[in-house]
Amino acid sequence: MQVRLGSLKCIDIIRGAYFRNNIKRFINGNEKVLFVGGGTGASLEDYCKAGLNITFTDINAEAVNYTKRAFEHKNYQIEFNCCSAYMLPYENSTYDIIVSTLNGSYFNGDSLAEFRRVLKFDGIVLLSETTSEYVDYLKSIGRYDGRYILSSDFRLKIWHPYVYTKQNLLELAASYDFECLQYDILTPNNLIPCKIISSVILVLAKHLNTSVDDVPFLYYMILRKRDDFK
Repeated sequence: MQVRLGSLKCIDIIRGAYFRNNIKRFINGNEKVLFVGGGTGASLEDYCKAGLNITFTDINAEAVNYTKRAFEHKNYQIEFNCCSAYMLPYENSTYDIIVSTLNGSYFNGDSLAEFRRVLKFDGIVLLSETTSEYVDYLKSIGRYDGRYILSSDFRLKIWHPYVYTKQNLLELAASYDFECLQYDILTPNNLIPCKIISSVILVLAKHLNTSVDDVPFLYYMILRKRDDFK
């Protein structure tokens, strides 16, 4: 099946490739993982196949139920829960890893404080988000209204008003005593074979004076919890 460059499916494939090439080195197979704002579970399968103990959450009950149904016939260890990132119903120091993908709308001090609380010492946060370059361009051509992050037909149209730059993220993470272990801007280059290219991506590449293979789609940041925040 051909994947359209610029679609949500394309983003999912990029995240999968990044997991295999980068994130797996942080995993030994015994970790407890918390998905916060997991949506419809697009990146859940990669973590399940690694044999991890997973808790999947989203504030949208429909999204949680959708993902639960999609995974109910698979032999994975997943607990599902509908809850807010600002008030996670878990004990202190419970999880080794938190995964938060395309959730910039709540990536702020309130959620970071909760992430710190439920993470074990040296626990990590795996964060991915659309780049500011991509969103700024969608805004400039009238294809971004705060709901359609990738201008695609995503069934759950969640309000998503915030877009961060690298500096924004580093400063915010540091203010809650998270250390940045790795920061990458993900592009299609060497990650996915794409033969159908969205006109938005073609014009964005021209706008950025770069090749289509180097269009910045996602940033990915790996944060580590350090000494207790004071």
